[in-house]
Amino acid sequence: MERRDIFFIQTIFESYEGIASVSTVNPREGIVRLAVSPGREKDVEMIFHDLRENGLFVEDLNEQKSDQ
Repeated sequence: MERRDIFFIQTIFESYEGIASVSTVNPREGIVRLAVSPGREKDVEMIFHDLRENGLFVEDLNEQKSDQ
């Protein structure tokens, strides 16, 4: 994701108390890690779907690893 969007993502997930924890892995490359609470995976996917629909570039690096 774009570096400027990291704070926005953190704010979004903090507003959904307990759904996921966001930590920045590499701020230069805009890489963050989400620790998703058990049973909340579909909620997180729905949030990311909505963010993508509204123009935020979000890429799942785990999907890329499983494709290789």
